[in-house]
Order: sequence, then structure tokens, then C-alpha cells
Amino acid sequence: MRSVILKTGDGVQHALARLQTIPLLQGLRELGQDAAMVTLPPLNRSARLLRRAFPHATGTAAAQLQALEGASHVFFLYNERRSAELAREARRRMACKAVCFASDVYGIDDYVKLAAFVDVFLAPTRWHRDVIQSAVQTPVFHVPEAVDPIALPPGPQASEVSNANRLLWFGYPESFRKSMCHLLPAAFAQAAFDPGRFGIITAPSSQLLPGVAHQDFDPDSFYVRAQAFSYALLSHFCYDGSLNTIIKSPNKMVTSIVRGLVPLPSTTPAYMELAGRYGLDALAYDGPRQLADRLRGLDFDRDRKAFGLARIRDELLRELAPARIARTVLECL
Repeated sequence: MRSVILKTGDGVQHALARLQTIPLLQGLRELGQDAAMVTLPPLNRSARLLRRAFPHATGTAAAQLQALEGASHVFFLYNERRSAELAREARRRMACKAVCFASDVYGIDDYVKLAAFVDVFLAPTRWHRDVIQSAVQTPVFHVPEAVDPIALPPGPQASEVSNANRLLWFGYPESFRKSMCHLLPAAFAQAAFDPGRFGIITAPSSQLLPGVAHQDFDPDSFYVRAQAFSYALLSHFCYDGSLNTIIKSPNKMVTSIVRGLVPLPSTTPAYMELAGRYGLDALAYDGPRQLADRLRGLDFDRDRKAFGLARIRDELLRELAPARIARTVLECL
């Protein structure tokens, strides 16, 4: 069995690549499997710049197909159109299987179209699995996402987070607008919470909440920047009215715990499933009033010990290790 994983050159640092395709490559190799990654150059760049930025990327369609020779399975992310087209062509010409990593469900039509040639879908939660499976005959399996490497120390030395009871929110700006924009002002007002104890790590040039310090998100610096905080605020409330928002995976909660932060999750499906599994239900909140109660009672040293965060971190690192994820994927195939 030879597995080839496709990704676009400009998606190297994208969250889905960090959580799904790159860990799969690592895990398959750890299991002794024949696995490779083929990088497709991004669109709208000159050939000279492409060669300089992505010297190992395969450029022409013929070269891309040649890189897939001998593959039994070709993996791609659902939202990378060029990877999907190449996987479809490889399946047609080489009789390999096309395996799609599903994620966001903004509309089911995209998955129905992909199901015309995809042999297997891999979904990050059982809710994604059920929604997609309701519309397609192609098998859809639940494969949890791996631990995001941004939560791991960049070198041999790990560092503890602050015990100053400071609160962090991190993520894409649109995630804040979908799940936090109404919640935070109300909760902060009720708790008389000092905005100086709250920080945001997000996309450059984004200003999501007035009077709060913002830092630019960078996968290479997140570990260090998160050191200044004690708690992570997590929400999948769907102020945009979208099913996709409320069923999102718990990867940010996993990232927070592995980094050493105490999570404060919303009472939404994936977060509550993870909280229930590890006895973290008492940290969850169902709206501004309950979040205000949590903010008034912050005590990092107490909570870290009482909830056994170090033990949970070790369990997550074992359960979501790349080799374990890869073994689950192989069982689905």
C-alpha cells in the first residue's frame, strides 16, 4: 500500500493541514507505511517565484500525475479544489482510491459533488460524519484530528504558562465574530472583569474587541505567546445561525490543554463531549451569566491541580498521536 497526500503550497500552515494531512503523513511513516506528500504550487504566481518559493512542488499536470504513480490511496482536503481535481484524475487513470478529509459543512452540496468520485470521507467529529453521511452513499468515518503542533514546544525545553489568572482567546477573526462577539462584552460587564487580563491571538491587523491587547497569530510563535496566559476561553455558540459553527471539532480545547492552559469551554457538542470524558464539565458555561461566574472565580493553581490537567494532557498526547490517528485511518480503508 502506498499513500500519497496532496496539499497546496500556500496551505502549508493552514490549520487543516496541521491537524489532518501532515500528522497523517508522520503517522503512516511511523507505522512503516509507504507514504509521501505531493505539494501543488499555489495559483496566480509567476513561474520564477514559484520555483523559488516551492522548489519541490510539482508544476505541470503531467508531473503531478507522475508523482502519484503507484499510489493505492490519494488523500486530499475537501476545500483544496486543485488537489481534488488531481485526485479525481489519478483515480480515473490509475484506479487508486480517493480519500477526502472532510471538515466544515457550510453547505452539503460540495460533499455531494465530491462523492461522485471519492471512495472514503474522513470526518473530524461524529456530528460531521452524520451530517455528511445523510446526503451521500460514500462511506464517512469519524477520525479525530491530531494534536496541533502549535501547542508543543518548538525545542527541547518546555515552558509553564503563567499563573496570573490571565485569559486568552485565539483563532480566526471570523470565529470570534461567530461565537464570541455578543458573549464577551456582557460577561465582562457582569463580572467587572479587567480587560487588561484578557488577550487575543488572531490574524494580523485584526481588531476584534476594543481595549484588549491583540497579538498576531503565527504557528511558530504561538507556544511562546501563550505562555503569558493561564486560561483559554473557548466558544462554539452559533451567533451566525450556522450548523457548522456549533458542531466544530474540539481541536482548540485540545490545543489549550496540551499547552497547559485551563479551558473554559462553551456547552456545545464537541466541547462537552471532551469535557465529559475528562471530568471538566464544571469549567463549562452556557452564556454570559455563567461565564461571568467562572471569571469571578479564576484560580489557576487550584484548577490545574483539581482537574488534573497534567494527566489529561498526557492522555491527549497518547490518544491523538500521529501514529494512532494513522492506524485509525488504515482501519477505515
